[in-house]
Amino acid sequence: MTSVIIALPKAEVAQGIRNLLVRSGIPVAGVCTTGAQALALADGLNYGIVICGYKLADMIYSELHDCLSAEFSMLM
Repeated sequence: MTSVIIALPKAEVAQGIRNLLVRSGIPVAGVCTTGAQALALADGLNYGIVICGYKLADMIYSELHDCLSAEFSMLM
């Protein structure tokens, strides 16, 4: 199954989305509040989806997208 990473600037919102996905049967690999955390988590995974907002604490979505490997998709 595809790995899901949630990267949002507010941890409470990210946890809420995580809980919703987990209750629906979708496993979540991790919750991050910065792009650097999301990239570190993605390095340990082969492929997946990153759910993110427009702006994180350290970068905007396009910078994160450019740094992700081609095996990752982004849902903004």
